Amino acid sequence: MFSRYPVVAALCLVTTICFAQRNPEIRLPADPSAVVITFDHRGGYNVGGRVNSNPTLTIRVDGSVTLIDHTKPGPVFQSMISSDELQDLLHLADDQDFFSFDANAVKAAIAEEVRRTGRGFGVGDAPDTLIHIRLADREHAVVYNALPDFARQYPGIKPLTKLLAIEKRLSLLVDQLRVKALVH
Repeated sequence: MFSRYPVVAALCLVTTICFAQRNPEIRLPADPSAVVITFDHRGGYNVGGRVNSNPTLTIRVDGSVTLIDHTKPGPVFQSMISSDELQDLLHLADDQDFFSFDANAVKAAIAEEVRRTGRGFGVGDAPDTLIHIRLADREHAVVYNALPDFARQYPGIKPLTKLLAIEKRLSLLVDQLRVKALVH
C-alpha cells in the first residue's frame, strides 16, 4: 500500500523539473498590434491572378491573425492564437536557427555539394518562401526559392531542412485557419 508513494513522489518531481525547464518566454515588441510573423509564397507557375499583395499569414503580438486569399482584395479571415501558441511558433523558429539562416551560405553549401558529387539540381519556376519574424530584440527575414525542392534534394544541408520545418509548421497553421474560416 505504501510502496506507490515513492513512485508518485518521483512523478511529481519529474513533472516539476519538466515544467521548470520549459523554454523561457521570448520577448515580443511592446506594441500589441506589432507584427511578429509574416509568411507568404510569391511567384512560381501556380500563382496567377493575385490581387492582394499582403502576406498569406500575419500574426501580431496580441495573437491576432490575418489570413489572406490572394485572389480577393482585403483580409479573408481574422482569428486569434493564444500566447502559448505564438511562443511555440517562435521557439520552433529559434530551435531551427531561423535567426542565423543565411541564404548565401546555403547556396555555397549547395555549390560545394554539386562540386563534390558532380550532380546538380535546378528548378524551372517555383515560388519563393518568405518568412519574416520580428521580436523585441531581433528581426530576420528569409526569402528562399523552391525551398521544399531544394531541402528534399539536399537533405544534408541542415539550414534548408530546418527552414523547411518552419515553413511546414506555418503552412499547417494556414490550413487550420482556412478550415476554421470555412466553418464560420
